[in-house]
Amino acid sequence: MGTYLIARHNSVLQFSGGTVPAQLEVRDAASAQMTGGTVGTDVTVSDAAFLDLRAGDVTGNLTVLGFASVLFTGGTVTGNLSLSDFSSV
Repeated sequence: MGTYLIARHNSVLQFSGGTVPAQLEVRDAASAQMTGGTVGTDVTVSDAAFLDLRAGDVTGNLTVLGFASVLFTGGTVTGNLSLSDFSSV
C-alpha cells in the first residue's frame, strides 16, 4: 500500500506549494484547493468531493468519480483524466 494525503468527511485542504510524493485523495464531501506545488502521483476526487485546481502539477492521473467535481483553471496533469459516475470537470 502506498503513501496518501487524504482530505475527507467535510474537511478542507489547501495546498499551495512544495511537493507531496504521495497520492492525493479528496473524498466524502471534502474540498481541496491546489494553487501550486506538485503531487508526485495520482489525484482521486470522489464521493461528492470538490477540487479547485488553479495551479501546480499533478504528475500522475486525475480521476473524478462518484458525484465529485473539479474546477480546473490552471496547472498541468501529466497522466490521464478519467470521469465516471455523474462527475464533472
